Amino acid sequence: MRALILVFGIVLALAGLLVVRLVFAARASEKPRPAPGLLNGKLRPTGARPNCVTSEGAHPRQPGQAIEPLPLTGTPEEARERLLRVLAAMPGVEITVKEPLYVAATCRSRLFGFVDDLELRLDPAAGVVHVRSASREGYSDMKTNRKRVEEIRSRIGS
Repeated sequence: MRALILVFGIVLALAGLLVVRLVFAARASEKPRPAPGLLNGKLRPTGARPNCVTSEGAHPRQPGQAIEPLPLTGTPEEARERLLRVLAAMPGVEITVKEPLYVAATCRSRLFGFVDDLELRLDPAAGVVHVRSASREGYSDMKTNRKRVEEIRSRIGS
C-alpha cells in the first residue's frame, strides 16, 4: 500500500510540474519580446529587480547586477565568431540578432521554459565584450543569469 501511495505521489508531483511548465511557457510566449538593441550605443540599463546582470548600466540600488565584461581577444570579427560558436553550443540558446558589434539571443530554461534575454556588445576600443543577461519573468533569477555569463566566459577562454 505504501508503494502505491508513493507512486501516486510521484505521478501527482510530475503532473504538477508539467502544468506549471506549460503555464509559464504560455505566459512567456504571450509576453511581447523586448526589442533587443543598443540605446545610445550601449546596452540598455537594467531595472530594479535582481533578476539580471550587466557589465554596463547596472541599477544603482542593485550592486549585485554588476558583472565584469568578457575579454575581446583577436579581431572583433574573430571574437564575434567565437561568441556565436559558444552560444550555438549552449542548450536552450537561440541567437536572434547577429550584427558586426552586437549579438542578441534568447535563453530558455529546460524545466519551466522561462525565457531570458542575452545581449553582447563588442567594444574594440576598450578590448571587451559588454554583456547583459536578464530574465523576462519573476523577481529573482536565483543567479541563473550570472551563471550563464560565467559559463560563456569559461567557454570563450577554452
